[in-house]
Amino acid sequence: MRTRCYELSKIAREIGCPNIILVPSPTPDHTLGWSEVVGEYVKVLRDLSGIAGEYGIRLAFEFLGFGWCSVRTPRAAWEIVQQVERSNVGMAIDTAHFYAGGGLMQELDQLDGGRIFAFHLNDLEDGPKEAITDGTRLFPGEGVIPLGEICGRLKRTGYDGACSIELFRPEYWDWPPEQVAASARQTAIQVLSPYFELV
Repeated sequence: MRTRCYELSKIAREIGCPNIILVPSPTPDHTLGWSEVVGEYVKVLRDLSGIAGEYGIRLAFEFLGFGWCSVRTPRAAWEIVQQVERSNVGMAIDTAHFYAGGGLMQELDQLDGGRIFAFHLNDLEDGPKEAITDGTRLFPGEGVIPLGEICGRLKRTGYDGACSIELFRPEYWDWPPEQVAASARQTAIQVLSPYFELV
């Protein structure tokens, strides 16, 4: 992992990408206590932040909403990031993972917008949260996630950074890339424009 962090940090600096996104692992043992989970991620993120920092790169820790994941909510990821105490370690917020992991809206209110390094915008089909996969993602505004409320709360934290569309829906893979890009841009603008100044 350390070798990969060196490689990605070097590439990120060369291409002018400010962030590397890290995701948590599956929970290795369901009897593992939360304090042990936090301690392990704090240790790892401190170590990797030193590597990334040599290249001027930030690390965005992204919680994953899937049931098997060890860090599933904004509250959990924020607790870890705060304990890391490194200026180049922050969070990535993905609307699909927020919804799938059962994140609460008030958890977003507790975040520092300056420590949110990435925002992934997408939507999800209607259905049980246990059945959510990357393949059930939709263009923003076409599903059940309350994107307006999420955007409004992120705006109030002071977040004013980049937003990317993250879709893994196999149906979209058959479309011409230009059509996917145009649809993603159009739907994202509709969702974001009431809350953010778009450039």
